[in-house]
Amino acid sequence: MPYKGPDRRIHAVFSTRNRQYHVRSGVCIAVRDKKTGVWISLSEAIGMLLEQRPSMFDYLGHPLRFFSQSQEVLTTRVEDVFRPERTIVDVYDIVWSVSPIRRMPKINNMTPPSGPVLDVPKASQKLAVV
Repeated sequence: MPYKGPDRRIHAVFSTRNRQYHVRSGVCIAVRDKKTGVWISLSEAIGMLLEQRPSMFDYLGHPLRFFSQSQEVLTTRVEDVFRPERTIVDVYDIVWSVSPIRRMPKINNMTPPSGPVLDVPKASQKLAVV
């Protein structure tokens, strides 16, 4: 019997031509280069809110709009939307910890990811951060 309650999944990846924007609960928490797999810690989108749409699939074919109180970031059009694998979600705390741009907004008692990273990614996974 399928679950019929509200969608409780909080992670989504929005893929544009050159980048993947990783979003947790409506906030961009990581950006990754599609060709190299390198995490881009200096992306202006990190820590910004994603403009909300009714469904995550409503973003397809449209640019993403991330915003903060003083800034806005527009991307190229979204080509794909998907849920990240668990191994990728486990890397978010590492990427977040080295990002100098950590302006996570306080929304509904949401705070930036913190604490120890419990699962160490496999050695084959690219963890380069720029």
